[in-house]
Amino acid sequence: RTPPAGQPHGPAGGHPGPAGPAGTPLAPPPRLNLHAPSHALTLSVVGLAMVGAAVTVLWDHLVHPLPAHAALVAPAVALGIVALGVVLAGLLGRRSGGLAPIAIILALVSVGAAAGHGAASPLGHQTWRPASATEIGPGYNLGIGDGILDLTDPQLVAGRSAGDPVNIRVDVGVGRLQVVVPSGTAVEVVASVGAGNITDGVNHVRTSASGNAGGAGVDRVITSGGGSPLVVVHANVGLGSVEVEPQGQSQVVTQ
Repeated sequence: RTPPAGQPHGPAGGHPGPAGPAGTPLAPPPRLNLHAPSHALTLSVVGLAMVGAAVTVLWDHLVHPLPAHAALVAPAVALGIVALGVVLAGLLGRRSGGLAPIAIILALVSVGAAAGHGAASPLGHQTWRPASATEIGPGYNLGIGDGILDLTDPQLVAGRSAGDPVNIRVDVGVGRLQVVVPSGTAVEVVASVGAGNITDGVNHVRTSASGNAGGAGVDRVITSGGGSPLVVVHANVGLGSVEVEPQGQSQVVTQ
């Protein structure tokens, strides 16, 4: 039926459809991907995990001692909260995003600390300054706290070549890991953070995991000294940061 004079033509029902310039139909708005990782969910779960770990430590020190060492219980509590977040993401039809790598790192730290593998220090501030590969063993573990890996001892690379570098693995559940690299020695740091940031003090760049879609983790390979590395460090942090600094710090730029 022809509409009355003055009534615009349009889709069924007689109402005109949306139009752009010169009567061109507007493109429909982009559809939301309901299966993509939820940034808000990831950050909320990470925050709850950090609060849970902190409350566990405070309870042990201020209220009542826990049956097991707080440094062993706190990562387990954080792991449990993150695991619940992964389950919740699944129930909502979302991908887990950065929660999965965080859970894996927390699980490794919890198991390593409980089993006493490597040079384990489950809580507090720890500095490692290896003078030879035999001192390192399977690696270093820190449940909660700040760890410093000092690679400046010249004896560390004595007798080593590019084909046989020193390999060091460091796992931190919650906290900060600082890697101090020497001048004149080729070092490669393979850094991975579930939630937090990686600071490259060698090239003056900071990469934040929170800037990625869905709060996913961040990985970065940092090289220092030039040439094939004589030391390769695998630095893993669940919640916190990895900082690679030469023996002279300078300003970093946020990326």
